[in-house]
Amino acid sequence: MLIMIGSIILSSLESTSSEWKPYSKKIIKQLETSNTPYFIDVTAKWCITCQTNKINVLNKQKTQTLFSNHNITLIKADWTNHDEAITKLLNQHNQISIPTYIYFDGTNYSVISDIITYK
Repeated sequence: MLIMIGSIILSSLESTSSEWKPYSKKIIKQLETSNTPYFIDVTAKWCITCQTNKINVLNKQKTQTLFSNHNITLIKADWTNHDEAITKLLNQHNQISIPTYIYFDGTNYSVISDIITYK
């Protein structure tokens, strides 16, 4: 089965689980240096669209399985209190609002914003 989240298309295989790591510049640098794919969820507790995307897509088992099967490191950038490091991350990717999702495939970036769904 193919799953498309925004402009990211991956194939779903078997079931495993994934855990979200807190955002830090250090972990991003480590992942990029080793060309390891990652997916950043720039979110906030007060963001209704962010919470809806979590319920409808990001926290679903098939999405978690997809990320795990493709060895994609999951990173949560919590902007609830307008963290300056996360503001810089948004600016770096020409974004000014949330939700924003940043996918690094090991070489290139894809940026997705707003509502995400399965296609």
